[in-house]
Amino acid sequence: MTPPFANYIDTPRLILTNDSTPADLPFLFDLLKGMLGLSDAKSQSQSYNTDTVVEFLREKEKKSKEAQPHGPGYAHYIVRLRQEGNDDSPGIAIGSVAVFCRQADMPTELGYGLLGPYHGKGYGTEAVSAVLRHLRQDLGVAEVCALIRPTNVRSRRLAGKLGLEENGSIKMLGQPGLSSGGVAEYCVFLLPHMERLTADTTWY
Repeated sequence: MTPPFANYIDTPRLILTNDSTPADLPFLFDLLKGMLGLSDAKSQSQSYNTDTVVEFLREKEKKSKEAQPHGPGYAHYIVRLRQEGNDDSPGIAIGSVAVFCRQADMPTELGYGLLGPYHGKGYGTEAVSAVLRHLRQDLGVAEVCALIRPTNVRSRRLAGKLGLEENGSIKMLGQPGLSSGGVAEYCVFLLPHMERLTADTTWY
């Protein structure tokens, strides 16, 4: 059995907390809406709201535990800036890093995102590298992947900084906000020692 995830991960500028509260829901709504590329009008037309966010995260956790009953499971770290003058107290939420598994024939996956105003400051690299280090060194997880849209140059670049290498692609079914029946092509990033994924299709 894999050891449990840490509740807190500290970096020089950030505190990552493996929890969220009702007060975080508006932030998570804005973050996930941006990651899905949904405009305000489109999110309203699709009834995408904070209740949807709660259901989305619960479903991710449920599927992850089913896919890896003896693996690391599921974690969703809220990325928070350290408060000025109080290094031990988490401040404003700026992003998140999720650890999950989509299905049994896929490895543990990292998903990450930041709010727009915090791009380009190194926060993403700092946060995701800390979670990846925790996975590999503390929990003994040997295989990790990231699935990234081809147009998301920023996330692809970050994956490269983490040591992940692009290795094939996979079809993603059921992604909200897409007109093509909810099907999209994603780039697969793997650690260098890993073999190409056997799965060619997965669910959002």
